[in-house]
Amino acid sequence: MSHGPMSYINMHTWKARLGNIFPGFYWFLIHFSLAVIRRLLLSTLDDPNRKLCTAISMAVVAIAIYDWPESWPDLLPFLLKLIGDQTSMNGGVEKERGCNSTR
Repeated sequence: MSHGPMSYINMHTWKARLGNIFPGFYWFLIHFSLAVIRRLLLSTLDDPNRKLCTAISMAVVAIAIYDWPESWPDLLPFLLKLIGDQTSMNGGVEKERGCNSTR
């Protein structure tokens, strides 16, 4: 058994104590928290503030790198629906970009 500083820190963290007392509870807590965070991020992704949307998008990408598709299977359908809703709400991509359809 190691007696170094990391061993002491690992033994005395709430995570280690909780994991020893309730082994399944810590796993549940982490996965439940991640599900709540994912849901909150997606619910605010269509905010009208473009800087906020950019920051949220970066957070979504950072999580999706590790969680999609296994742990976040509804991400792609949600994003496709959001894109479709935004396109129809704004009159199409061409109108949003200010493109002329005759070009």
